[in-house]
Amino acid sequence: MVDYAITPSSVLPTGSTGIQVANASAAVTAGQAIRVSGGTVAPAQADSLANTVGAAGIALASAAIGQPVSYVTGGTVDMGAVFAVGDVVVLSAAAAGGIAPVADLASTNAVVVMGIATTSNLLKLDLNNSGVVKA
Repeated sequence: MVDYAITPSSVLPTGSTGIQVANASAAVTAGQAIRVSGGTVAPAQADSLANTVGAAGIALASAAIGQPVSYVTGGTVDMGAVFAVGDVVVLSAAAAGGIAPVADLASTNAVVVMGIATTSNLLKLDLNNSGVVKA
């Protein structure tokens, strides 16, 4: 499989979500998984443990370097109709900021669970940055 195809304009917080704001240290697109480092955010990637440090949530808006970006740290996010109900969603190793089904993880990928798909469009964000590399 490949990363979920997220339409940035479809990404919306729902219900009670934890929302934070920080400036982008790299370009960020709504729907990307992000990490926080030194008070700024950038897309996270599971290609190495170093790129997962500070994994924090899902960007709600797009931003260029230096611009503020809102991101969800917990709760439920409407990502558009991209999931199968019950999918375990993880940080992608294929592309910075991408999210993918857990089956896409390969050996040497860092394991960061982003959450569970509760409907075809809703992701219950429950981030678990395990600090483990898949064997």
